Amino acid sequence: MRKIAFVAAAAAAAVISAPAFAKGPYIGLGVTHENVSTSADLEGLGLSGIGGTVLAGYSVPVSENVFVGVEANFDLSTAKLGDTDGIEADHSFGVSGRLGTNLNEKTSLFGRVGYQRGRLSFTADSVKESESFDGLRFGAGVQTAVAEKVSLRAEYSRTHYSLSKESRDDLAPAKGGYNTDQFSLAVVFGF
Repeated sequence: MRKIAFVAAAAAAAVISAPAFAKGPYIGLGVTHENVSTSADLEGLGLSGIGGTVLAGYSVPVSENVFVGVEANFDLSTAKLGDTDGIEADHSFGVSGRLGTNLNEKTSLFGRVGYQRGRLSFTADSVKESESFDGLRFGAGVQTAVAEKVSLRAEYSRTHYSLSKESRDDLAPAKGGYNTDQFSLAVVFGF
């Protein structure tokens, strides 16, 4: 009985001491800067642009200073190379697992790993073709509370998209895959 009371007290302390954004559901809006680079045949070809992100997730404290969570996102991008003919990163969406630690009552560090699906468009001679690709996303960030249920987040993430053999045959400019490096600043609202 004493052990059960101790475990319950420790769990309650972890929930109470965790920053508001490190427990429960949340949503967020942010601005992104993306650099997209290709590999293999066109290694070194890159495009960049400003975009936006919408995110929603749920975090659970697992100890006084550690939390885990899951997060979904949808990103729009303006990364483009060429005005009429070229390559354009349209949008992406995905889901990630997050693991973080609270540095103090207001600030935490976190890492992420997850699945991302992104779409590139290729335009040549005024003909536009689009293709979606699966990728592995990983990253790290810092988040700090500015009010009871509001926090600011800064994050860097990298997604590596691989192309299937069928896509490689059809989409020569992106043979081998492509990478997206994304820097984001977001406002996160907890519930």
